Amino acid sequence: MGIPVGTTTRQLDSLARWMLAGLVVVVMLAWPRPSLIGWGVLTISLLTTLLLWLMSRTVAGDRTVPGHPVHWVLLGPAAILAYHLGRENMLLSSHPFSPTGSMNVSMLFQMCLLAAGVMLSQSLLPRAAEHIGVLSVCGGAMMLAPLAAIVMDGAAIEAMRHSLALLGFAGIGVWMSALWGVGWRTEVWGGRSPPGAFEASPMPTKSLRIAIVVVGAVAAAGLTWLSPQAALFSVGVLGVGLMLGGLVFHQHRIVLLVGGVVLAGGGLMVSGAVSGLARLATQFSHNGPIGMGEAAFGRVDAASSGLSVLGRTIGWGGLCWMVGGWTLCVIWLMTHARRRRVTDRRRAVVWSTTTALSSCAILSVGGLFTPAMVVAAAFTWGLLPQMLGRPSRGRSGVVLLVVMVALGVVVGVANNRGLISWAMTAVLHSSRVDKWMHIAMGMTLTMMLAWLMGARRAWLGLVGILLATTVGGLGELMQRVFGKSTDYQDVIAHLIGCGLGALPFLFCIGARWCESADVKPVSPGAADAYQADAYL
Repeated sequence: MGIPVGTTTRQLDSLARWMLAGLVVVVMLAWPRPSLIGWGVLTISLLTTLLLWLMSRTVAGDRTVPGHPVHWVLLGPAAILAYHLGRENMLLSSHPFSPTGSMNVSMLFQMCLLAAGVMLSQSLLPRAAEHIGVLSVCGGAMMLAPLAAIVMDGAAIEAMRHSLALLGFAGIGVWMSALWGVGWRTEVWGGRSPPGAFEASPMPTKSLRIAIVVVGAVAAAGLTWLSPQAALFSVGVLGVGLMLGGLVFHQHRIVLLVGGVVLAGGGLMVSGAVSGLARLATQFSHNGPIGMGEAAFGRVDAASSGLSVLGRTIGWGGLCWMVGGWTLCVIWLMTHARRRRVTDRRRAVVWSTTTALSSCAILSVGGLFTPAMVVAAAFTWGLLPQMLGRPSRGRSGVVLLVVMVALGVVVGVANNRGLISWAMTAVLHSSRVDKWMHIAMGMTLTMMLAWLMGARRAWLGLVGILLATTVGGLGELMQRVFGKSTDYQDVIAHLIGCGLGALPFLFCIGARWCESADVKPVSPGAADAYQADAYL
């Protein structure tokens, strides 16, 4: 029996969308502090969401991924860390291919998680900018989690009070963004608008707007009482956002610039951010422009600030690349909001400030080691183009495959896998974590190759599956070349993962063959189940 074209794709997108939104909420509420279990759950959930996304793209025959400028920013630090990896494991060892260095891939792995979260948020949650559901749920979790953590475990996480408060203020920004440009679903069938079209419109009731403002104000008051320094710093960041808005937008430029200078100067100086940055600049000068790589992890702990850790690992050059790149991304994206409505411009300033606060939370004490901080940054950065009025532009999916292969090579040759092994061990409670990692890598690689090669022709997808099965043997051969011991059980685990990856591809091909352009849905929602009343 035939079904309308696009039905399976929308169902898979809906499942992945709800899983990603649920992941944001669960990680915020459960792990607002450093936790290996939290990192493990985040990794498994993001991987599952990615696999669902690959299935939906396979059925749709779409071989592109959404492009985001922040990925170029992350490429610089990744290149520096890759250089240190090669230097530690090859150039400084007695045998040119003996991995005797102290390098691990924790930081590279964190950057891959952040990049994956940004890509999935941008692809699966674009209409969150037009609907109140995901903004309210995710913003509420981002506000509630820091407040609860500081109140309930204040003494245990005293050092993280500042970063948690910044996360809470970022959550207030997400919560308040629902006031501008919120879209409401319109059921139009047979008219000029397509079925389930979304139209931007203000809040339908004044009481709902008042409720959002009151809740946000109460949360801001609570966070200010718990961390006055973070509140002042947030005011300073808001001032920077107003200054950028004044530079980009023509309307009310003088007011934005003057207000931004006052808030930025007062907030940042009173909070001590300027003097703190001066001290850090003196410290970073001793680490060189590219830092010491992940060997610097031996000199830091969970109580270290993310700014300090990054300064040691990628140096002041890499840190300037990241911070400067983040700023240029916001400015460039904000220029797209210049031609939009005044309410959209206000939302652009608010969301830009929110994104900056979530990034600053990562750079604060303990932020780099906390899963909730990475999830918040991925969520806000992923929705930044949509919030600022720039539609996503597709890029070749080969980019995703290259990143996947590069990560697999790094994990294979590194002497210490760091966070990957620790997180998986904490979640699986198994001594054979290495085999589970081979299964996961084999499954993901198989689905990517099948997606890229078989998105249009099914038989090419089968060829991609066969190619993926050869990678396990090549990986073990590469490990032998680099002086590491080989285990042919790893090859078997990889083949098991390839077999598991082939099953979803066959399902996607079968679902595609069941869809027919001649079949028409009997109602607007029949072929689009995720457009229910509870849609995000």
